Amino acid sequence: PPGVNGTQGPPGVNGTQGPPGANGTDFDPCVACLLDALVKLDSGAILVNVTLNFPTTPIGGITLPAGLAGLNITLPLVIDVDLALLLQQALAESLGLNANATIFEICAAINASGLDIDAVLAALDVDLTAAVNAQINLLVGQIVIAIADILGIDIPPLVLPTIIAFIVGSIDIDAIVDDITANVQVSLGILELCLGVEL
Repeated sequence: PPGVNGTQGPPGVNGTQGPPGANGTDFDPCVACLLDALVKLDSGAILVNVTLNFPTTPIGGITLPAGLAGLNITLPLVIDVDLALLLQQALAESLGLNANATIFEICAAINASGLDIDAVLAALDVDLTAAVNAQINLLVGQIVIAIADILGIDIPPLVLPTIIAFIVGSIDIDAIVDDITANVQVSLGILELCLGVEL
């Protein structure tokens, strides 16, 4: 209320500033730790060299076009996934939350029940494998078309899926996922160290 002669009155009881939180802040330490772990996480980009030896014999009953049959080539593929987002979703799913849960919701669940690292890695493996597969299929399709243009050969549309399947089958997707997962384990170690608890 206004004071005497129009001066400012004393602050109201319900509108005053509360006391500071622990260590001078009311910010959940888990949130800061999780943000730190996600920021330090590598992007998920990995370079994979794939060496292909196209056979001269038919693949799946389909004869390869001349110029492609018998060709030996090494393809550099850059697999790039949004690893921080996938880890955040895996954390949420491992805690029984919606995949779109915020870091605040994730930390509330961690504070309430702890965190099962194996469950996080299992949830991540499913999403990461799907993301890597999708990227490889997209990249290989583009590369096959580029190879055909460079060699000046025509690949019939009915043959293209067989060639893509052959190339994808030559790529060790599990090894790629394992390499990326190793970065995630480092990030989870940062989270564990920051929280100062054995997760």
